[in-house]
Amino acid sequence: MERTMVIKIGGSVLTEKGKDELVVRREVIKGIARELKNIWMEMGFRFVIIHGAGSAGHPVVRRYNLQEGLIGSVQRLGVMEVQRRLAILRCELIEEFLNEGLPVFSVNTSSIITSRDGDIVKIFIDPIIRSLELGFMPILSGDIVFDEEKGVAICSGDKLSFELAMKLNIKLIVFGVDVDGIYPSPDLKGEPIRLIHYGDLSTIVEKIGGSKGIDVTGGMKGKILEALSHPAYFKQGGEVWILNMLKRESLIKALNGEGNFTKIVP
Repeated sequence: MERTMVIKIGGSVLTEKGKDELVVRREVIKGIARELKNIWMEMGFRFVIIHGAGSAGHPVVRRYNLQEGLIGSVQRLGVMEVQRRLAILRCELIEEFLNEGLPVFSVNTSSIITSRDGDIVKIFIDPIIRSLELGFMPILSGDIVFDEEKGVAICSGDKLSFELAMKLNIKLIVFGVDVDGIYPSPDLKGEPIRLIHYGDLSTIVEKIGGSKGIDVTGGMKGKILEALSHPAYFKQGGEVWILNMLKRESLIKALNGEGNFTKIVP
């Protein structure tokens, strides 16, 4: 889809990720809403928006051991708690997006996706396609989905980003995170790597750090592993940009060819 991007806003941007309770960064969300409005109105881009869970999801998943699946009745309570906290975070996002006049359309990931042993096997893509055709901007998140082997499984926002981009023929995925991009060492010293060709990803993945907070989906390394598991996306000409969305107008600068961020290209 021309002039459409998948933008995944990380939970480390939207929430205080190291907290056990849900702490939403409302001022950050306000700034992101204003930035997306400018890109939409001035540059003509549309968005498929995916948000991470951050402290809405990761601490609960760890507490209830949900990464192992539905192994007992107590996990059902954990699934409900993740859903409750994700709904609170989603409402915060939608409120600020609507304040800026962005026509977002909320879609529950758990209602359109099923998996098998954690791998997505079915996507009911029609609501996403139709919402875009009608001028909406669909907004989804990482979520707990029904799984054919484990009962339930985690569908990360990173995995969802690649799957939707491929289904919708979108050539740009933007990961908004809390650092400037991919660094050559785990201590985040120096400048981020500006350009990485897909063929070089496997040689640097072991040098990439994980997440500074609790992250059951793998942090930065998880993003790179998802990229490595989707070679077809890059063969079709897709790019991935990783940039710091805690910094004001970082995406606008990137679209204008400015700022420090990482591009992964075919």
